[in-house]
Amino acid sequence: MKYFILLSVFLLVLTACGNKTVDTKTSNPPAETINIEDGNYIINVGQNVFSIDELARHDNQEDCWLVINNKVYDVTGYEDSHPGGKDLLEGCGKDATDLFFDTPHSEKASSYLPDFYIGDLE
Repeated sequence: MKYFILLSVFLLVLTACGNKTVDTKTSNPPAETINIEDGNYIINVGQNVFSIDELARHDNQEDCWLVINNKVYDVTGYEDSHPGGKDLLEGCGKDATDLFFDTPHSEKASSYLPDFYIGDLE
């Protein structure tokens, strides 16, 4: 039963995190960390908080973070899949809330945001 619970939590966290990684050299450590050990895996569940200055350092096509409603998203490389193409890059390194909501985005577009979520704006 213990392994079933750990596996369930692991899958839940893995699904929520998508395939994005956070650069721990430039990011703040999670405010709260829970370590779950299951075999060879250690999962850190927590929330990263980024300053506006840190966000501003991720302002180009090779390293693009943006903010929508105080949530930080790493959209690096997504411009190839984005229906607006390189228009996405206008938001790199800044608060793109107005850009996101002033341009037509469907509920489907909003549903992709969790895949890119890496933390909150300080």
